[in-house]
Amino acid sequence: MINDYNDLNYIGRLVIDSYRENIKDESYINEKIEILFENNNKLDSLYSVLNMDQKNRDTLSKKLGTTKEDFAIFLEVLKKV
Repeated sequence: MINDYNDLNYIGRLVIDSYRENIKDESYINEKIEILFENNNKLDSLYSVLNMDQKNRDTLSKKLGTTKEDFAIFLEVLKKV
């Protein structure tokens, strides 16, 4: 059974929305949703961003209302947490 996108936390939904803008393979999206359901909190969901490619990261940074440069700095800090 596929978990429901609406049950993801805020960050998880933004990650999936970013994937959906760039990837049309729904089975891939569903796989990502399943992976995000394993996260216990928003911080865990943010860690999943480290595995995104640059195009999806850029889309996510736009959704978060930040510049690509500031988002890149944030990710560097996240790697140290």
